[in-house]
Amino acid sequence: FDYSQGDYKSDYLDVYLLLKSKFFIGTESGLDKVMNFLRKPIVLINIQLRSIERGKFKREKKPDIELSKKKFFEFTGEDIFFIPQKLYCEKKKRFYTFKEIANSNVGLIIKDNDFKKMGVKVINNSVDEIRDVSNEMNNFLDGKLELSEDDFDLQKKFWDIFKNEFFYSENYKISPSFLRNNKELLS
Repeated sequence: FDYSQGDYKSDYLDVYLLLKSKFFIGTESGLDKVMNFLRKPIVLINIQLRSIERGKFKREKKPDIELSKKKFFEFTGEDIFFIPQKLYCEKKKRFYTFKEIANSNVGLIIKDNDFKKMGVKVINNSVDEIRDVSNEMNNFLDGKLELSEDDFDLQKKFWDIFKNEFFYSENYKISPSFLRNNKELLS
C-alpha cells in the first residue's frame, strides 16, 4: 500500500500515522523533530558528519559521553539510530575516514557546489544500509538486538572522534552494522 499515492491522504492522517508508528525512518528534514516531540524512536539516514571545528560554534564544553552496554541498550523513548553519508575523495580514489572529516575543511562543507569544487562525491546510504539500520532499531525496541564486544569497540572509536558533534542528544547510536561494514572509515 503506497499511502502517498492513495485517495485517503490528508494532513490529519499524516500525523495520525506518525503517532501510531513504531518508529520513524527518514532524514533530518523537520519531520524527525515532530517524532522526537512525540517521543518516538527515530532512524536517521544520510546524516552529514561535520568537522569538529563546526562543533566549536555550537558548544565549547565537550560532553562526557560514556558508552557502556547498559547505556546503549537503555530505552529512553527518544532513541535515535543513524547512518552517515560517506564522502568520496576523487583525487585519492577512496573514502574520507571519519577522522579526516572531523579534522578537515571537508567536514565544514554544506553546499553541493562546494563539494564538487573540492572533488568530493557525497554517497547516500544504500537500500541495504537503510534496511540493516531499520532492522537494528526494530530489534532494539523488541529487546532482541545483540552486539559483540567488537561492536562496542567500534562504537567507542566512532564516539571518540565525534563526541562533540552530537551534544544535543545522548540518545544517538550509530548503526552497528554500518560500522562493521565500514571499519576502514575508523582508521
